Amino acid sequence: MKEKPIRFLGLAMAATGFTLAIGSMAIYVTAPGSSTPTCMSSLQYFLFVPLIWCALGVAGVMLASSSSKWPCLILLAVGLCGEGFWIWIWLYSYMYKKPFPFGSLNPLLPLLIWLVFILVVINTYFRSNKSTGTSDESLRWQKQILGAIIGLALLLLVIALMLGVFHKKIQPGQDDAIYAKRQLTPEEIRKSTDLVHEVSKEEIVEAVGTLKASSRTEISARVLAPIEKINARAGRMIRAGEVLVELDDRALITQRSQAQAALVAAEAALRQAENDYRRDRQLLQRKVISQSQMDQSTAEVEVSRANLNAARETVAEADVMLSYAKITAPKSGVVVDRLAEPGDMARPGVPLLVIYDPTSLRLDVPVMENLAIKIKVGEKYTVHIDALDRDFEGTVDEIVPEAQAASRSFLVKVALPKTPELYEGMFGRLLIPAGVRRHLCLPIDAIERIGQLEFVDVVDEDGRLERRYIETGRRGMKDKIEVLSGLKAGERVLLRKNHP
Repeated sequence: MKEKPIRFLGLAMAATGFTLAIGSMAIYVTAPGSSTPTCMSSLQYFLFVPLIWCALGVAGVMLASSSSKWPCLILLAVGLCGEGFWIWIWLYSYMYKKPFPFGSLNPLLPLLIWLVFILVVINTYFRSNKSTGTSDESLRWQKQILGAIIGLALLLLVIALMLGVFHKKIQPGQDDAIYAKRQLTPEEIRKSTDLVHEVSKEEIVEAVGTLKASSRTEISARVLAPIEKINARAGRMIRAGEVLVELDDRALITQRSQAQAALVAAEAALRQAENDYRRDRQLLQRKVISQSQMDQSTAEVEVSRANLNAARETVAEADVMLSYAKITAPKSGVVVDRLAEPGDMARPGVPLLVIYDPTSLRLDVPVMENLAIKIKVGEKYTVHIDALDRDFEGTVDEIVPEAQAASRSFLVKVALPKTPELYEGMFGRLLIPAGVRRHLCLPIDAIERIGQLEFVDVVDEDGRLERRYIETGRRGMKDKIEVLSGLKAGERVLLRKNHP
């Protein structure tokens, strides 16, 4: 029999076995616990037994050059039969959706068989090469192939160890040995259990907001001038009309002096124009001057009067600008912030001080639209200030008639009574009644927390315990907590504090 067909057959069998091994491992990683071949009795067989067929194919390739072809053919025949049987096991698992009955076999048996077989093949191969006198180049090539096969096998072994192939897997479902139901005595039920109650309670919805003053003023300069003095600090109570900031008024005084001098000149020009007008009128009556000269004299009087009026307005404007050098408080209030210091340049429109009226504090709070439509201006609600841990009675002062598109809420402004402890910017909660809500209530002692999961032991009519996963909500009465899911009203649960 020729050597090439035997080598081709051995390589095909080795490739098929290697593919089966890789496929088994891939399915185990991507779909553990599903109805795939990895749900069979043990993954070890589906990982290492195909490697045995792979090793048989490699052995057939290496022994193809030996003088006797019958051992090689026997190995290939056994390997092909084994692969066919293994493919049938895969099909059996897919068709019937249940594992093949291999549970009585030792999981390490295929691995041991495979390792022993590799050693036997290596020993037989080198003995065959020595007896047939294979060339050194052929031996070197075959040793490289054998080393690559052994390296891949070791790599698969390491991957299998990292995947936990050799550890016992827990199949999906409940282990009756672990979760065995223990029956309680009537005395234990009376002392160590409690009922799940259904409670009806008025629901209060909290809307959070910030205290803001409805009357808030930013003090700024009207002229460009250096600051000489600031008579206010943050937190100081001020009165209306009190001088807060004094500016350098030297340039303003100079401007007023110039305006006053222009006024004197305008008055003198008007007197001169009036004298000329009276003289020209007498000369016109004697027919010494023409009518055009008289008209010019009249115009000069009117121009002088207009210049005098402009000079007076300029002086008044200079007086007003000079008054801007002293900035006074427009109303009484509290200084919130001081934004400038003496020596700074005051610019028109740039705030120097910020004041607000403490009697105008309101809680600005966004309220969900389903609750805001029920709130009316003038209604009274409770406002809780966390920093003071106190409740205040607030009155709805304003509702902005526009909903925020992003939050679907309306801005509600609730006026608060004048209180020295309240300051702008404090955090507050508006307590809005939202009707009566019914919910289940459970003793806190009945809950067992494992990580972020919560469990209770439910006692059935026969006194047996059933572990159940629940989801809790907010705390209600003392030592009670709301149950969102997992229990029904009237069910009895085990109290862990009173039970070992």
